[in-house]
Amino acid sequence: MSVLDINAQTFTTSQLKNIHWGLYSPTRSGVQKEIRFTDTQYIINKVYPEFDSNITQTYPYYLSETKPYVFDFSQVGKNTSGKYLVVYVEQYQLMYVFDIISVSHDFLKISYCEGEMTTYKRKK
Repeated sequence: MSVLDINAQTFTTSQLKNIHWGLYSPTRSGVQKEIRFTDTQYIINKVYPEFDSNITQTYPYYLSETKPYVFDFSQVGKNTSGKYLVVYVEQYQLMYVFDIISVSHDFLKISYCEGEMTTYKRKK
């Protein structure tokens, strides 16, 4: 008998950063969402064309091999590989942990709390 770990792949920040990822699925009516990564920041840009409004939010992040229970600020910019995307939202003092499902040249797929998968497509 063998056990297959479908989340065994490790990803790196070099696969994520300096790419503009546009929300592909699920779509959200009236909102255009884009994310990107630097070495230390997870950046979300939301455009609301109906209101001619643009909101940009920036959060520290790191990748982790294991699902953490506490955000480790010392890992920001240092831990550059893992299965999980770990983001800290200072405004709410909350940590969010996303499962990285896959990263390809054109698509980034992540899931929050083993819930709905969100797919982003590389913007040209």
